[in-house]
Amino acid sequence: MSVQDPSKRLSALLKKLRTAYPDAAAPQPELIDANDAVLDQLVFSLLLWESSSTQAKAAMRRLREAFVDFNELRVCLADEVVRVMGDRVPLALERSHRLHAALMNIFNRQHECGLTHLLDAGKREAKAYLESVDGLPSFAAARVLLLTLGGHAIPCDERLRDLLAEAGVCDALATPDDAAGWLERHVPADEAQSVYALFQAWSDDKGHPPRRERRPSLPTAEVEPERPQPRAAKPKAVSRKPGKTKARGGG
Repeated sequence: MSVQDPSKRLSALLKKLRTAYPDAAAPQPELIDANDAVLDQLVFSLLLWESSSTQAKAAMRRLREAFVDFNELRVCLADEVVRVMGDRVPLALERSHRLHAALMNIFNRQHECGLTHLLDAGKREAKAYLESVDGLPSFAAARVLLLTLGGHAIPCDERLRDLLAEAGVCDALATPDDAAGWLERHVPADEAQSVYALFQAWSDDKGHPPRRERRPSLPTAEVEPERPQPRAAKPKAVSRKPGKTKARGGG
């Protein structure tokens, strides 16, 4: 990273955040399936990506009230999920397509909408699985690994990356994945959850929403490529050559 002394800036930033947010805690989902905390956390983390805790909690509550379980949510069209979540949710359409792609991929791999098998998997195996789920942002995969499976990760989306860049901790041109990788190397595993909680509180307080809706680019049948429209036929040129006129008048 191109900033000067980023590790010292990180230490100073964390000290400042601990003073500003003494009661910081990572928000937890309102359960859709009490028997599958991993999948609940995955869905909530996807809702929290590029959003705020308040927006994610409201969207999760609406999903819980509208759908019986994750399987019913899986088979719904993206437009319907947008209507349930509310169109004020940032990146609502992209988020819906990502949610559908993730649940479909999990169902096709596990033959059910469930992730309880990750509770018994090794940390590396669980990380590799989460990072391979279709449509799942790195932020969401890291958050599930950190909060539900006890792995070492620092979730970072564009909202947090922008704040870190403003604080001089990372380069403004760094991707969220670059920033997350750097943070993981500088934050000890036993401090990762408390540091992430501070970052999330900071993002909720000072983070900026995405500037515009992004077009979905996911491996899902619901997203079809735009087809070129046929060109309209050019109208025939009208002759402007004067023609003969018939004489009018009586016989």
